[in-house]
Amino acid sequence: MTRFLRVAWLVVRKDLRVESRSKEMLFTTLFFAVSTVLVFAFGFVRGGQAIEGAAPGILWIAIAFSGTLALGRAFERER
Repeated sequence: MTRFLRVAWLVVRKDLRVESRSKEMLFTTLFFAVSTVLVFAFGFVRGGQAIEGAAPGILWIAIAFSGTLALGRAFERER
């Protein structure tokens, strides 16, 4: 198990080093999250008022979609 954790840490460190140089994935993911929140915010407005209790759902959907995008790009880079 120790060897596995050491190898996993090396991969994580390499990925973080590559990302810190380009910041491409960070900006792409951030832009996607903000645009997702805006789209859902406009979608959950009725009569000029926001639907009560929709904000946490909108935020979690944006985080999930952005995380999926970032994870997909990270795996694509490894190929």
